[in-house]
Amino acid sequence: MKSQVTKRLFRSNLIAGVLCLVFFFLYAINSAETFTSWGDGNWASEQIKGAKTMEELTQLFHRAVSSVRWAQSVTHFTTWLVVIATFSAFCFFCLNVYRIGKLHREISKNEHDT
Repeated sequence: MKSQVTKRLFRSNLIAGVLCLVFFFLYAINSAETFTSWGDGNWASEQIKGAKTMEELTQLFHRAVSSVRWAQSVTHFTTWLVVIATFSAFCFFCLNVYRIGKLHREISKNEHDT
């Protein structure tokens, strides 16, 4: 019985650790993706000054808004992903604490009986 409980405990700890690493890796990748070239003031002013007509300026602003909107959606998605991952890891760790307590009670009971 003890070996089954410890194997399940080990597996759940392994799953929790892997989930934490995967979500941290995804967050690190996606947070780097959220940088837009429109955040650089010099580059943006050069682009605006380089527009010759109002149509070019309008297209430039459409691209800028689209780029910023994409960055915001990626940031929003990854933030929720990190919140869900944190909650999942917390649930796994709480389950492990429960299992450790159960294992401890079982071992204490066996020592008392012996």
